[in-house]
Amino acid sequence: MSKFAAMKSLIFSAISKWFTHSSNRSSSVRFGEKYMVPLCPGHLKILLYRKLHGSGFRETFYMNGKFYRFNYSSDHFRVSKTGIFRAIQTQTFAAEKTLYEKMTEKPVPEPRPFDLYKAICCSSDSQGNAVAMLEGWLNEGRKTAKWELDRIIKDLMKYKRDSHALEVSEWMGSCKKFPFSPADHAIHLELIAKVHGIASAENYFVGLPDRAKNQLTYYALLNCYVKHHMAEKAEVIMEKLKEMGFATNALPYNQMMTFYMENGQLDKVPLVIEELKRNGVILDAHSYKIWMMTYAAMSEIDKIENVLKEMKCDNKVNTDWTVYNALANIYIKAGDLDNAHSALKEMENMITETDRSSYYRLISLYARIGNKEEVYRIWQAFQLVFPKRTIEDYVCLLSSLVRIGNIKEAEEIFEEWESLTSSYDIRVPNVLFGAYIRNGLLEKAELLLKRILDAGWKPNSCTWEIFAEGYIENKQIDKAVEAMRTAMAIVKFTPWKPKQANLLHILECFQNKGDFERADEFLKILGRGNFVSQEVYNSLSSTYIQIRNAGSEDPSI
Repeated sequence: MSKFAAMKSLIFSAISKWFTHSSNRSSSVRFGEKYMVPLCPGHLKILLYRKLHGSGFRETFYMNGKFYRFNYSSDHFRVSKTGIFRAIQTQTFAAEKTLYEKMTEKPVPEPRPFDLYKAICCSSDSQGNAVAMLEGWLNEGRKTAKWELDRIIKDLMKYKRDSHALEVSEWMGSCKKFPFSPADHAIHLELIAKVHGIASAENYFVGLPDRAKNQLTYYALLNCYVKHHMAEKAEVIMEKLKEMGFATNALPYNQMMTFYMENGQLDKVPLVIEELKRNGVILDAHSYKIWMMTYAAMSEIDKIENVLKEMKCDNKVNTDWTVYNALANIYIKAGDLDNAHSALKEMENMITETDRSSYYRLISLYARIGNKEEVYRIWQAFQLVFPKRTIEDYVCLLSSLVRIGNIKEAEEIFEEWESLTSSYDIRVPNVLFGAYIRNGLLEKAELLLKRILDAGWKPNSCTWEIFAEGYIENKQIDKAVEAMRTAMAIVKFTPWKPKQANLLHILECFQNKGDFERADEFLKILGRGNFVSQEVYNSLSSTYIQIRNAGSEDPSI
């Protein structure tokens, strides 16, 4: 067999693996001896070419003794049941390669930053553990790149592991091999604010060299002030940004509008919009969302229509499904189901086949308005686009089913997941636990919990708090306290915080029993474990003291 014939055979073999056959035979492309399509300009079928090209595939031809470039955006294609091709990106390459290089090079293992990430996540929260993991990793002769560390920091922040993220960031800053970029300084500043407080973040900003005090770091500082509800300092930084010519896009304006909306200064949001337009700054999709949500909070629904019309006429704004997601939420809260349905239809038209979260939101919103038919229809469409199930898929479907009151079908879906899963994720049964508790089926929830425990699976803090709510509802205070104690004992790396309402219920039950000693002990556990912020802890303590004094004959207590 000639070299060309061998390579051509490999090409066909690879394409055969990349495509799976659709149940819709008439619109499928079949591969095999009878249906082989030569990869040359004169023979490549136009329909197939268009489908491949539209999916990100770039063909390769062998002509005049040369291989032409084989450029692709993904290495796995499939045909859906409707015969429509969709590309699933599973791996992105840094540089294009010729077909010959691709076929003859030795396979290079893909970097695995997640091994290091898992090692850091599995370490305790003690200070210095992340650095110890990093140095141990390198001492074992392993390598790491800056992009890997950036990804690790991002993931740690995503899961609220800010202290470890800060340690990794500090370690990077101390290594000459990984010099800080302006974006690194901005992330580092935000992490300092989260872990050590706003004063430490301000000191870090002041100590930065002038070249590092740029648009990104000023944005980061503004974001810190906004999150810490520091109005005066946020407004001073905003003015500074304008003076320095850094307020050239909608981001800082959006931050200020978010601040005003969250702090009840709704009348200031339209003024910021006017200033944005006056300064020639282009509004983005998020600007319009904040604007509409502000009018919703002001109960001026009619003005939302005007904002929506303006957004549709704005050719510069890249409107996406999240805008109509926000709009549907507004109408649902206002009880305007007709407009909510219209917004959901617009949202459906904008979702992409690569974004699972857009389907999750669409299904959840239809469940909120009790539209079972649309929940099932979107779920069926979702299954065609994403035939492989994930944990998040099951959580979304189960949550929607219990919301529309279909617990029986939710149980069937749960049993399906349980029969297929190899790694038990407690988030899935947590949905059923919550449904059982809310519907007064505490015994059924306890039976499911026993089954899970007998199988060796471990509930998380959310599980035990769900049961605590059930026990509170059924006046089983001892079980409620024990469930909350368990929740607080096992929480380690999750961002779980107990609900203030549950804590107050438990304190009230203690008061009703006259068991002030256990109430005091419970408050001390909350304080020692940092399970609530200082503000919430003070509020709980103050409320409890009022309850206790109200139930005591001696006002001096």
